[in-house]
Amino acid sequence: MGRKMSKRITFLSAIVTFLSFLYKGLLGYISKSIIIVATALSSLCVFFCKIIYVKRLNKSRKEKRHAYLLMGFILFIYGLLFLFVVLAKLSGLYDTQEKVYEGWQSTLLALVIVVMLILSIRGYRTAADRTDIMVLGLKEVGLATALSDLIVLEGLLDDYFVGHFDEDLLSKIHEWLSFGVSSVIILISIIMMLRFVNRTRLAINEKE
Repeated sequence: MGRKMSKRITFLSAIVTFLSFLYKGLLGYISKSIIIVATALSSLCVFFCKIIYVKRLNKSRKEKRHAYLLMGFILFIYGLLFLFVVLAKLSGLYDTQEKVYEGWQSTLLALVIVVMLILSIRGYRTAADRTDIMVLGLKEVGLATALSDLIVLEGLLDDYFVGHFDEDLLSKIHEWLSFGVSSVIILISIIMMLRFVNRTRLAINEKE
């Protein structure tokens, strides 16, 4: 695939991602769910990274590495914000009664989340073998932000299992999963920053 075609496809994908941000944001506002609003911001995070990719596609390797670092920094900021939302939710700072989605709405939302997570994992495995570090960055950000949707998915599944398991147990699972996912997002962003440092050192040694 040529660079021009890749640029067009990524730009169109960025538009779709932005529309996803608007949809999730509206859904979170209607349902009064701070978690869904936080996952909407994950789509905005991916949107910014795709725009960075489009603008830096024809640049030098050095500028691409800096674009990769910027992607990692954006993901790091989102990870901290997501962690803050999770802690606010768990500590009771945000205790607004949320709307519960049932029936086909719940099933459809859960299916979309699972499909997007599978595509993110597959995309990351493919990108890991590529030489363009910005492609790897897009896939790492996509995978990390897709993980935040697991919190919404787990919340939907709670509605199915609440009659079969202890409610306190489900609450504990939700708390640990929320904290775990936010920690993984931050960890991935730190790994990206460390990879930038390593790639930069290699480039200096090779006198790029």
